[in-house]
Amino acid sequence: MKLPGSGRSATWCALLAAIAYGLVALFVLRAVLPSPGRLLPYPELLDWNSTPKADLTRLDHRDQSMVVSVVIRNAALLTSEPWNLLDGFGQCYPMPRSYTLGEHMFGTGLLAALPYALTGDPILTYNLTLWLTLWIPGLTMYALSWAFTRNAAAAFVAGLLFELVPSRIVDPSHPYVHGDLWAPLMLLFLHRLFTVGRLSDAVLFALFLSLEVMESLYPLLACAFLVLIYGTHLAWRSRTRLVALLPKIAVASALVLATAWVVLGPYLETRATWGLLEGRSSTMLQFRDYRWGSIYFPGALVLGLAALGIVDRLRRARPLRGDDPRLAMLLCGFVLVWASTRGIPIPFTDVLVPSPIVALKPYVPGLSAVRALTAVGIVSNLAWAFLAGYGMLVLIERRGRALAIGSAAVATALALLSLYFPPFAGPMYATPSFRLAAWQASPDARDVALLRRVAEGAVLDVPFPEMEGRNSISLAQHLLLNAYDPRATAACYNSFVTPALRQVKRLAEQLPDRRASDALAALGFGTVMVEKDRLLPAALQGLLDGLRDLDNWERMRPVGRSARFFAYRLSTPTPVRTDFSLLAPAPAEPLRVERRGARVTLDVPFANRGAEIFRHPDPLVPSELVVRWRHADGRLAQEIRARELLPLAIAPGAELEVPMDLPTPEQAGTYELAIARAEEPEVVLATRTVEVVDP
Repeated sequence: MKLPGSGRSATWCALLAAIAYGLVALFVLRAVLPSPGRLLPYPELLDWNSTPKADLTRLDHRDQSMVVSVVIRNAALLTSEPWNLLDGFGQCYPMPRSYTLGEHMFGTGLLAALPYALTGDPILTYNLTLWLTLWIPGLTMYALSWAFTRNAAAAFVAGLLFELVPSRIVDPSHPYVHGDLWAPLMLLFLHRLFTVGRLSDAVLFALFLSLEVMESLYPLLACAFLVLIYGTHLAWRSRTRLVALLPKIAVASALVLATAWVVLGPYLETRATWGLLEGRSSTMLQFRDYRWGSIYFPGALVLGLAALGIVDRLRRARPLRGDDPRLAMLLCGFVLVWASTRGIPIPFTDVLVPSPIVALKPYVPGLSAVRALTAVGIVSNLAWAFLAGYGMLVLIERRGRALAIGSAAVATALALLSLYFPPFAGPMYATPSFRLAAWQASPDARDVALLRRVAEGAVLDVPFPEMEGRNSISLAQHLLLNAYDPRATAACYNSFVTPALRQVKRLAEQLPDRRASDALAALGFGTVMVEKDRLLPAALQGLLDGLRDLDNWERMRPVGRSARFFAYRLSTPTPVRTDFSLLAPAPAEPLRVERRGARVTLDVPFANRGAEIFRHPDPLVPSELVVRWRHADGRLAQEIRARELLPLAIAPGAELEVPMDLPTPEQAGTYELAIARAEEPEVVLATRTVEVVDP
């Protein structure tokens, strides 16, 4: 089906391909079609592999609830206050720029913006966004393959195979992980930048690479390898005119670097300010995990067609503007697979050639905080799908239209059968099917109505949900409910626990005491949602009894209820002051702590001796502290500098113990600990008698 480079015939083919990709995406997501506003998809294979000790299905639901919340938060800001996308609060309030504790998902939020503006329904919006994350890769790969093959059937098959990447269709809970949907257009305009050299090509290349920057670190890392390898190939091919291209390359580089600095710069700031985003081990595959019979196997159809495309390249080149990219693409695919593993084994030895990502971890800031570095291997499927388009071209060129259409139909059938028909999928992927099931995700309509009616300010959930253990189930439920009225919330489902989270938890545990209410209101919390079923009867009764106190009731006033929640409005009549001079030492019992290494974690007591509520001044960051350890007779044992978060808020006359991770004296013993700000080293803010013991 050889078509001209432009004209009605090519347009109709592209339109038909777009319709077909959309229908295939609906087929993949068919489990949610009965009720797309209530159901969310998940892979059935999790049910087959879950056990009482490793309930993978429930873990996936928790992750997906968090992702829905973040995506909807981004979509809501993009449609109402786009200027606050980077600075607006989401989960983990009052932690500033809390999106840096995980994946930002701005790209997925951008896809969700229009569906959210039209529907206002988080789950329906998310399902429509998932449909887009399947449909768009087909379109973008069609465009890339069409540009090089000028054959609609070949381009259609390449787009279909890129749409149906197993890792893409089987993981609807983490669309940001396989967010390489714009990468084909990035490569297309990178090619045009070097071969045509227009400024518009440079800008479009920068645009599509910037969209990958906005998605998450996983596709961005893979795209960096693609640009490095294919860009080097193009630079070599264009070396005689490289000097003339440098201004346009500089424009593209400046645009991408500016986007990266805006989006990723705050991650580095969080890392430097809070000492987070580092020190985690990364999961890596082994090279043999990509073999036949593994769930990571790319697929027999795509590899067979890709191999045919490479054989054809060895036989002859098919240049577009002097460039045939197939060998460069083969190298891209190989390097991405290699990067996702611990290393490539040297035959007949026990030696591994280390993964390039593993080699880069000591030198790239923040890379040590990325857990699932295996995800970069997903983008290798871009190379295999692109090469498969050439393989299809070899099969059908110079043959009739009917054969081309029939071949594309057969390829479509084989692609779907290999993923969903157990006799095909079982041997190839060691799983009967990549079929998606659906779970009832939407909260009770009465809970949604309550939240939308009463919520003001930031939301605090009681009992305070933590990330660890069983509490993470309720945490995910709180975040999903919050998606129905996106606003700042203390609920925090991320890989890093912040000092701010620990302090909010301690204040929440003291409710409804007026001093805790004053402190929380000063921090910006306006709504308390008490989940009745998660409180022990005695605790719930204690909370209700505490509200009989007039002062407590005036500050934590009931505003509504549902079968699951009591809702309260949080406020304070007491003035708020952001001045560290309000802080003073608080009396506390002597503490015995065990030193681990050169540091120890202990509770440091602070008091507010003023008449106003103390609230930590902006910006909310750890302070430079002077930590003095003195012997019982007053002699200074050691003076050390540290960076820790001082109290977030303390009501007048109240006290708060703040957990701190402090450097300890060189020798075990009993000491008087004194804490002061480095700006005012003689003004002691907290003291405590501490017995430091070795384990």
